[in-house]
Amino acid sequence: MAIGIYHRTPDGLEPVNGPGISPDGFLDFCYHIDYINRYRVMFMSGSDYEDCCLRFSFLSPGVTYEIDNIALLESVSCDVSYNGDIAKIKFTPGNNLSELASLAPEGAIEIPSDCISLEAEYDGEPYGLDVMTAEYHDDGYLYVWLDDDSFEGLEKISFSFHNPVDDPSIALKYIKDIDTATNDAVWALLPDLIQQRAFHNPEVYVTSHGKISWLVTSNLFDYNHTDAPSDLDSITMTFRSALAPDFEESITAQLVSADGWSYSESWHVSDYIVDVDNDDHETYTVVFRPDSLNNQDNKQLPGKYIFKLGDVRFWSACQHIMTDYSVSVYFSGTNSIDKKAEAEPQKELNRHYSPDGRMIPSDSPGMHIIRRADGRMEKVLVK
Repeated sequence: MAIGIYHRTPDGLEPVNGPGISPDGFLDFCYHIDYINRYRVMFMSGSDYEDCCLRFSFLSPGVTYEIDNIALLESVSCDVSYNGDIAKIKFTPGNNLSELASLAPEGAIEIPSDCISLEAEYDGEPYGLDVMTAEYHDDGYLYVWLDDDSFEGLEKISFSFHNPVDDPSIALKYIKDIDTATNDAVWALLPDLIQQRAFHNPEVYVTSHGKISWLVTSNLFDYNHTDAPSDLDSITMTFRSALAPDFEESITAQLVSADGWSYSESWHVSDYIVDVDNDDHETYTVVFRPDSLNNQDNKQLPGKYIFKLGDVRFWSACQHIMTDYSVSVYFSGTNSIDKKAEAEPQKELNRHYSPDGRMIPSDSPGMHIIRRADGRMEKVLVK
């Protein structure tokens, strides 16, 4: 089935122009497969026609189609699907979500969880859902993870979004209109969306950019701008979400040289600690220790290294939540941070990323997102 929007002229039907409408008048639409097909269409036009119509074109002759509950609404909407404890949201008008996420090297940016509201019914009674984290991703979707809960068994699930308009770095804008004189897009802040219906989709699953939202801190972060002692014998990683009961069976930890020489040492889980932070939220800390504690050569580690943590499995109703982390650390070559002046730290270089989050050479032409050595971010056009 194809759907088009047209206005009548003395010469017949002519396509209406605007975002979400192809040059020949056809509409882009989203659908959900449930016990019936549910179609949601979004289009916008700056033109004011008195005589318009929607045209439904059925592409398979001899097939019976049933259409019901057609509603034409003036609204800004979104497409919401869920599976397990993950919700995936696509804002249907053209918007800047992907651009905001691509400014981060990881290709994702966390937004406050209080921007999201999820409601449902369980056995006919209202049921509130707590959000663990929400992230814009550079694929153009907003992903939401529930906190110690699941969508399974719930009915009438609805999604509400409160646009964080006070923070330009995460405020969403959409294409409200097209300037007919210049053919340029006219942008406006996306209004709050209230109780948008959500539908189940078993194909929805994604691994979180957990390095942004789930990893709270690590003792290695303290050494981003200072030198770690070369006799460091434990590394801690603190997470916002509980790890799966069997996480130790899949998790891998290695300290790998980043200076071009082949060195790799395995580390293992020593302790798993559940604590409560200052905001009364539980935190989950894993303590790692090197496998070869008694090897003096491995204890003295001057230079730059990367601590790679792989296959970190979180507790989740959806069994696909597994992610990786990489944290850089510079060892001073001495046994005390107080003596770091005796070592010559490796100079941190500016890093260049493309708008889609890939690291690129500094001299390649095009738009660059530059992360300076001091942590500042800049957007520069390189010719």
